[in-house]
Amino acid sequence: MNEPSQALDSLTHTFTADSKFFDDLMAHPSGETFLEMCVWYIWLRDYLHDIQNSLHEAGKSHGANYQVWVVSMIGGAAQSIGMMMYLSARGVVHEAAASGRRALEYLGVACHLVRDPTKAQFLGKDEGKRSPYEKAFIRGQDHPKLDGVGYRFAGMSSGSAKSATKLWEIFSQFNAHGDNLRSLTGIALTPTANSCAFHNRSIDEIARNLLLLKPVLEITAVELIDLVGRYGIRSKRINEAGACALVWLDRTDPRWLDRLEAMRKDFGLASPPQHRPN
Repeated sequence: MNEPSQALDSLTHTFTADSKFFDDLMAHPSGETFLEMCVWYIWLRDYLHDIQNSLHEAGKSHGANYQVWVVSMIGGAAQSIGMMMYLSARGVVHEAAASGRRALEYLGVACHLVRDPTKAQFLGKDEGKRSPYEKAFIRGQDHPKLDGVGYRFAGMSSGSAKSATKLWEIFSQFNAHGDNLRSLTGIALTPTANSCAFHNRSIDEIARNLLLLKPVLEITAVELIDLVGRYGIRSKRINEAGACALVWLDRTDPRWLDRLEAMRKDFGLASPPQHRPN
């Protein structure tokens, strides 16, 4: 007797299409971008609890409500990034972008909160009254968009804040509220070689969008390290996390190139010519 998953695949071809799409993606030049995303995602997975614990313990004086929300917002960002990776590997582009947008939102709240712990009072209370929360975390008090930074991301360091603002605006054009036709732009209406009954996957579409999705992981790493470096409790693990992130931001550093090469080997991929030993 067939397993339920086999029965579903026979009806929709979805699991088979998932595998074929990802293999085709890894054979495409944009597969290198996904490998870079994997390096950052594994970093986030490996150090997430250390970062959460560092800020949780450092925030004892700010109260339990603050501690719960810091851990939850960082966890929400990580969970959304995980879904972004999951959907990207399957070519479900717009929903991957929606997850990236949500990750940035969680991260923006965490950065506001850590840098101004008094804002914890606006979280988890009077959920029907959004005005205090919006003023604290989203719109500010008549806050204009200064130097390309929306108030939602004003708690971040300046470079990350500008990038996060721009990415959030791009993602929002295609994923927010369904109030225009942009949400349908780029969706393949004609089945492709990677399609299943649920979705028409397009290598070209994911190739274009991976360049927008990758910075979500990098921004998250930079901001989390900045938060624990300034406001958290240092530990050996936190120092390791920070050292990795700082090194990997330099794409010419041999340690980044070695890590990327190790990721290629994990996926069973050949090295680019410039990275092959003589």
